[in-house]
Amino acid sequence: MWYPKRLLDLEDLRNANGLTELDGLKLLSEHGDIERTKVRLIEPAELIQQQTRAGKNIVLMKSETHSKRKISRRERENYRYVTLSHCWGKPKSVQGQLKLSSKTEERFKKEGIELRELPKTFRDAMLFACRLEKVGFIWIDSLCIKQRVTDSSIEGLGGAQKDWLEQSRAMDQIYRNSFLNISATAAVDGDQGLFCNRRPEYLWEDEININYTGTNLFGSTRTGSTQQDKLVRCTLIDVSFWDDLVERAPVNRRGWVLQERLMAPRVLHFCRDQIAWECQEFQAAEGHPEMNPTLSVKLGDIVDEGRLKDLTVKAGLDLRENRLKGLSDPDTFMPHLHVYELWKRVVEVYSRMSLTVSRDKLIALSGTARLFSDMLLREGSSQDYIVGMWSQNLESQLLWQVNEVFQDGVFENPARRDTSRAPSFSWASIDSPYGITYGDVTDYGAAPVLGQVANPSGHNDSEEADVRMEDVTPLTQFHARASPTAVKLDRRAARKNRAETHRIDEPSIPIESSNPTDDLFFKVLKHNVVRTDPENSFGMIKEGQLLIKPRFLRKIELKKLEPPLRIPFSWRLQNDDADKSMEHSNLYLDAPESDADIFKTGAELYVMPAAYGERTVRKAFRYLYCLLLKYEGDVSPSIFGDATFVATHDQQSFVAHEQPGDGQPTHYRKFRRIGITKLSNHMDEEAQRELKSQETDEKICLV
Repeated sequence: MWYPKRLLDLEDLRNANGLTELDGLKLLSEHGDIERTKVRLIEPAELIQQQTRAGKNIVLMKSETHSKRKISRRERENYRYVTLSHCWGKPKSVQGQLKLSSKTEERFKKEGIELRELPKTFRDAMLFACRLEKVGFIWIDSLCIKQRVTDSSIEGLGGAQKDWLEQSRAMDQIYRNSFLNISATAAVDGDQGLFCNRRPEYLWEDEININYTGTNLFGSTRTGSTQQDKLVRCTLIDVSFWDDLVERAPVNRRGWVLQERLMAPRVLHFCRDQIAWECQEFQAAEGHPEMNPTLSVKLGDIVDEGRLKDLTVKAGLDLRENRLKGLSDPDTFMPHLHVYELWKRVVEVYSRMSLTVSRDKLIALSGTARLFSDMLLREGSSQDYIVGMWSQNLESQLLWQVNEVFQDGVFENPARRDTSRAPSFSWASIDSPYGITYGDVTDYGAAPVLGQVANPSGHNDSEEADVRMEDVTPLTQFHARASPTAVKLDRRAARKNRAETHRIDEPSIPIESSNPTDDLFFKVLKHNVVRTDPENSFGMIKEGQLLIKPRFLRKIELKKLEPPLRIPFSWRLQNDDADKSMEHSNLYLDAPESDADIFKTGAELYVMPAAYGERTVRKAFRYLYCLLLKYEGDVSPSIFGDATFVATHDQQSFVAHEQPGDGQPTHYRKFRRIGITKLSNHMDEEAQRELKSQETDEKICLV
């Protein structure tokens, strides 16, 4: 069994006077003084050995007698450990709390910590944990990780920072190997505890009798019937129940907690008026055990969005189908489609969460990113992780947008940008309470379509024509593939496999074909990411750049619109005439308050047509997505000298060290992303033609 670097030992608490066992249950007695009972910090890597005896898991622990300095071994059957998710609270409530540091470490190990010294949430969690079967340890972040100095730079910090980075690299393992994650879901700080007073008014009856006599419901024939009243038993479904109880609860607004929920095999939520359960198999709430808590309302429809902890192939494809709403999927045979759909949901949920320390944005998601990297590797794809995105199909992932809210007659966007933790091209540079919408991950039709290679309409004249799996790359990379060796499938079997494995019925409307030449207007050639911790490919970074080749790049003017106009901004091509039809207001600035310099006189702004999207709507209703950029100066080509080449469809390798005099540029123009704009295929046809009327051969750098 794997253990974290440090754990809190609950053995003394399990045996304390005040805990009694009745019919196999540990009960907390009103008698006895457990507040003075101590828990001790241990390091399992040095202290614990695991053995199996007579079918039972046993751990052997070294114990030291301080008076004689004698070391002995003792057996323990309580080998499991649990973790705790909690809100730290406001700085004032945290200041006096005990934390692990270089000063307190020796005391925590030798003397231990009395229960009464700890915040109520910690005490409740420990008392609950020690009553669970075979649970002997608990892991709590502030007591098991040396706490860093948040206002200091990473360079120059001592053991606390090194320990924090080391533990951050193992965060996914800490939660994945735990027996249970205890979540103080309703508590806003450590003083509130796990248990809330129950309020009877929240325990509404969710099953009612409906008398449908005199209506046309359920086969009733006429009004005023003398027959006995007709009653039917109905269940009330509150589609906001799970969101109100769990998703929008205080602890689940913390950025770090998302990966704790995703990594832990089981989560027990202590909510405001009841408990709730999450695991890989199901989720349920105490007061509504039969209710499906995954239903929600989107655009007036009730849809099943699935469970957050469900990271299976089926869950990813179900998410895709919900967005397609019955349309044929143009990316059905793109490799790893279900993984990208799951990642899209995770990022969109995470982007709405808050962090006490801004620079934690990437590292608080690093364990989840490592899990998804493992999923992609299992699917036969080795990819680089680039500041919250993946190297394959990176172009489409750059087309994220910040969500706005229409409030009090205007569109509101309170987002802030922090480029000290991520470059502008990454969603991770943005903090917004409304989150971001991740780009539709797509190869823009580069992947071949099995069964439609010869005839894109879907009709096949040769039902028994053979297709070798080795000739159809995407199929060999599906999770449900039978074998990596080449096998033969007739096309009828291939279509049956697609329908059964991916739950996609044969489309009544042919899949709309696409290709990169028509739908994609730039390429990512190289990337350069300098990481803070070289041993953590998914953690914090110092800097990041992309080298891209746009097909079009046009200079623009940005304008602030004054009330009573409800749309705050518009843009137009520079030197365009005053014709208002060429002024465009369908744009989403990333962080207009942080990027105040874009409105200054002399700011050099550009629009770069990027691609057509969204992929989950009919082609006729897609928009031309364009990146809005600000020119920031020049950079040397040498910064890409050691970057890993990003292989995307029909790209050629690029010579990083370009020398003057051989026809190569001595520098690249450097741009910062400031937002995204969309041009309709119907209303903005003329504008699209104008934008694409002048091509460029320039390569540019995004920072």
